[in-house]
Amino acid sequence: MKKKLFDVLKFLFFLGIGSAILFWVYQKQDVAYQDQCVQDGVPAADCSLIGKVITDIGSADYFWMSLVFAVFVISNISRATRWVMLLRPMGYTPKLANAFWCTMIGYLTNLGVPRAGELIKSAMLSKWEDIPVEKVMGTVVTDRIVDVISLAVVMGLALLVEYDTIYSMVVGLMGGEEVAAETGGPSILMWLAGLAILGVVLLVIFFQRLSETRIFKKIKEIAKGFFEGIQTVRKLEKPGWFVFHSANIWFMYFLMMYFGLKAYEPVSHLDWGAALVLFVTGGLAFLIPAPGGMGSYHLMITEVCETMYGIDGADGFAYANILFFFIQILTNVVLGVAALIILPIINRKKD
Repeated sequence: MKKKLFDVLKFLFFLGIGSAILFWVYQKQDVAYQDQCVQDGVPAADCSLIGKVITDIGSADYFWMSLVFAVFVISNISRATRWVMLLRPMGYTPKLANAFWCTMIGYLTNLGVPRAGELIKSAMLSKWEDIPVEKVMGTVVTDRIVDVISLAVVMGLALLVEYDTIYSMVVGLMGGEEVAAETGGPSILMWLAGLAILGVVLLVIFFQRLSETRIFKKIKEIAKGFFEGIQTVRKLEKPGWFVFHSANIWFMYFLMMYFGLKAYEPVSHLDWGAALVLFVTGGLAFLIPAPGGMGSYHLMITEVCETMYGIDGADGFAYANILFFFIQILTNVVLGVAALIILPIINRKKD
């Protein structure tokens, strides 16, 4: 009973975080949208941000959104294949179909309780394939480590491709190069270098203090387990295919963002470089423990669209909602519910 109560409270807590962020983003964009309506002479009765978002979702190009759905499925076929590859060195060969549909259940679970999907999909695969759950969880840890490394690579690529745009945004936020020139002060790069050095010094001092605590020792043990998890990749029968599927997962994720841009007219002019930056931004948004990235995803996508690419805030918010609705809600719910139906059918010979 206590566990159920804790699960409910945890769900409500995370839902509250996401809802609060989403409400804040909506309020901010609604004020700007109302001001724009006043300037354009649009009556207040005809100026509803919620109405605009609903209209924009309905007007999205469904050809491009169908491609978003297709590449999402392809990415998760690669994810399921990679999962199977991680289990084979331990002597288990689960069905690819089971791995795929269990992954879909994991996404569905994350809409309710963030991070719980990893546990649920592991338990489901353990149930249907008679694999000890702790071994399945071990492969999930390795899977996530590879994802973190992949995200870091993609972030570096985005910085390289869109360096000029990112640099201009940072200059703008810090007052522009003209300010530094007029005052005889250091350039923006010198400021950034100084901040980086200061940050490193503070981190060294922080970790020196932290290393004396019990929690640091626990973190050290977890980190050691992560590195041991990475070592299991060496035992793979076909490491080249593992790398291929890892790259394909993230390439398909990128295509989801790119196709999504083409589906919504106000952002359809943005190129693949912008899609790469927005893709990284969306990935970072999911680090915040809100159901399906609710709120955090809207905030970061809207801000990047507005500050980096000059997209109207209301349009950026609508675009974030289109992606969130089609990917996080429609796709994950449909495939997650389908998984609950299909798994017992394809495993009907099992008791």
